[in-house]
Amino acid sequence: MIRFEEIGENDKQFGGKAWGLGRLAQAGFPVPPGVVLDHEPDESEWLEIVKWWKSVGTRPLAVRSSAGAEDSATTSFAGQNRTFLDVADERGLKEAIRACFQSIHGDNSRAYRRFFSQDEAGRMNVVLQVMVQPKFAGVFFSRDPMNAERGWLFEVVEGLGEDLVSGQVTPGLQRQNGEKQRLPTAFTADFAVDVAKCGMAVRE
Repeated sequence: MIRFEEIGENDKQFGGKAWGLGRLAQAGFPVPPGVVLDHEPDESEWLEIVKWWKSVGTRPLAVRSSAGAEDSATTSFAGQNRTFLDVADERGLKEAIRACFQSIHGDNSRAYRRFFSQDEAGRMNVVLQVMVQPKFAGVFFSRDPMNAERGWLFEVVEGLGEDLVSGQVTPGLQRQNGEKQRLPTAFTADFAVDVAKCGMAVRE
């Protein structure tokens, strides 16, 4: 069990998700507390996980895969491995951790690795992170993926971001040039500026 604050600059073996969260936390960005597991815990290790969980108030957790090739410069693995949200009891946490580790053996995940990363075996890590209940969630692009000359772009939905990343809802969006589409009614101009400032600071 490695806390976000302990993930080093060269610890890419924990996967892009865990590595990125660790680096952001250490840089002072507002990242909810979390740890990464690099193997399924045995009973003694499970006690350490529970101890950490209690130290953050036993709040509901997100349990997320962080395979070695996930969220890299060339592959995202979006939807190929498992994620569990609002895990609130020990039994559920054990089951979620086990399912995340096992998901690397799924047919879709294996096929994705074989096609995109030539690494069919893969290596799985699992992130445990304190849940938040956001008013909005979204994805920030420091450059518009369709036209970099248009500058930054973000997409946003109300509540959690699961529906956005799964493609179940059409998000609102705002571009650097001021163009807006379908933004939630409570999403203010000041908040949009704050999102853009934070996103560009991450890029730097």
